[in-house]
Amino acid sequence: MAEPTIKKILQISMVVDDAKRYAKCWNDDYGIGPWTFLHFDETTLDAQRIEGAPAKWGVELALCDALNVQIELIEPLYGDTTYMQFLKEYGPGLHHMAVEPTGGFPAWKEFLQARGKDHFIVGGNEMGAQGQRQFEYVDLRDELGVILETYHDTDGFMPGPVPFDGTYPKE
Repeated sequence: MAEPTIKKILQISMVVDDAKRYAKCWNDDYGIGPWTFLHFDETTLDAQRIEGAPAKWGVELALCDALNVQIELIEPLYGDTTYMQFLKEYGPGLHHMAVEPTGGFPAWKEFLQARGKDHFIVGGNEMGAQGQRQFEYVDLRDELGVILETYHDTDGFMPGPVPFDGTYPKE
């Protein structure tokens, strides 16, 4: 058996057509909440990429820390992202997992390159109050049945002003 390349599952993410409606259902009908809503686009993310090329795209997010993992609902707004493609092809559903790779992002990227899997399908840089958080997705559905997201923080990344769009239930 190989040594583990994934240290921890950080997030389970679903693509949906209405993040606030799904968050309300998770909370009110299934008892999973509270939820925080965020908006990301080219004004809040630097160096947005699709298939490695610069691109503009926007999403509404709903986030909930529950059950020892973060649950993320992604509502694509515009741009030909993997989120938009997934929603058009399959409808709402499980899209990806965010993981913390053993040895960090550079080791993960080397591991993927050795397997011929270094083609990232979407990514960007969140500008923090200090440093940046680079995030990238790699499609491993042919091997693992899932797309994986990883983060790479630089220069002592500390989140900046959050593109906050409210909570559910209201605080």
